[in-house]
Amino acid sequence: MADVELGAPMFKAVVVKKDVTPVAVVLKVRYHRKHFFDGKRKVFTLEVPFGNSTWQQDRYNLAQMLQPGDELFVDGYGEEWSDPLYHNALQRKWNLRFF
Repeated sequence: MADVELGAPMFKAVVVKKDVTPVAVVLKVRYHRKHFFDGKRKVFTLEVPFGNSTWQQDRYNLAQMLQPGDELFVDGYGEEWSDPLYHNALQRKWNLRFF
């Protein structure tokens, strides 16, 4: 696991695609646009391993429930994440299209 800087800023991101395996949940994620008229940002991979500890298994279960269009907060390195926001189908489509 990488060293995490305390107080590092977290940025809102949208889940574009999700692949679930028994060992990890692989999320394709992109950060929100800075402005509405800017182009979509580059998609990057966020991997959530199943792990041995209860904390890692809880994160795996949270990531497993995410759908494309749901949002979460990701650090600037694209490694740590927190606070998933689950949305209804209409909001998820809106997020994928415009964010």
